[in-house]
Amino acid sequence: MRSAYRNLYIAQVQLILRTTQTLYEAIKLEHSLTLNQESHQRISQFYKAAKIKEKIGLSDALDVYRAEIELRIAEDTLKATRERLEETKDTLRDLLALPLDLSIQIDIPTHYTPHSVDLNKAIDIALDKRIEMEQAEDDQRENKRLSSLAKKNLYPELNLVLNYSNVGRGRRFSDFCMRHRENVWGIGVTTATQFAPLVDQIAYEQSLIAVASATRGIDQTEATIILEVKKVVRQLERAFERIRLQQEQIKTAQGELHLAKIKFDRGMADNFNVIQAEKSLRMAQQNYWTATIDHIVGEFQLLGAMGLLIDKPQMN
Repeated sequence: MRSAYRNLYIAQVQLILRTTQTLYEAIKLEHSLTLNQESHQRISQFYKAAKIKEKIGLSDALDVYRAEIELRIAEDTLKATRERLEETKDTLRDLLALPLDLSIQIDIPTHYTPHSVDLNKAIDIALDKRIEMEQAEDDQRENKRLSSLAKKNLYPELNLVLNYSNVGRGRRFSDFCMRHRENVWGIGVTTATQFAPLVDQIAYEQSLIAVASATRGIDQTEATIILEVKKVVRQLERAFERIRLQQEQIKTAQGELHLAKIKFDRGMADNFNVIQAEKSLRMAQQNYWTATIDHIVGEFQLLGAMGLLIDKPQMN
């Protein structure tokens, strides 16, 4: 019963993490869709400007072709993002047991909490709170109990038999009930055990192997938890660093795009620089949102790795 409660708890934690990750994946795709729509509009305007400049001789056909190629790529990216968003929402409806044709709007916080995590403290909390450690220790105790029973089966089966009878005799019923009665006591020992219990010996040896395996299982569970905590902490640190870098990259890409547009409008450069600057800005914005979502999801994953996401079930 304790194992069943723990399995239910683990399933609840996994469901919460899957749902959280899917929710923020949908948010990330919505932001990506918005960015791709803005990018498509800018490239579309740029393509129209390139055609006008070609007509008046300020640019050549290569600039128009280059802009048209980027416009088709932007259209394809926009369509693919819409499809991925709908697939993610279908997955979310399935996780929440909602009708697949139900329209949903996702409104969840998109700000992250930058903080430094003490790795050793996080590991200590996880080893104390994770229910998998309790299950591994419980498995060890149960295997030890079964091993002690298997050891007892090696001893011969001896049954102590005690008999007592009270009988009466006589010609008349009154003599039978009131007089001439005898008490008889008996004691004995019986057995039905084989004195070469090969099957029981094999069962006992297997139980010792099970105890050793359960003991190693505790060490393995502890190592798995430590590795999981370390992995999540490293992911949080990487996500935070990526957020900082992409914020700087966005500023750089915005300045590059602004300068490239000015040069192109004044005929000082072709549209290649503008297209590259547009790509750099779009990529930096998408990477920023990806890193932000990764950090938010990582916070939930850290709580799950430390055993603090939801309260553990109370068991006697």
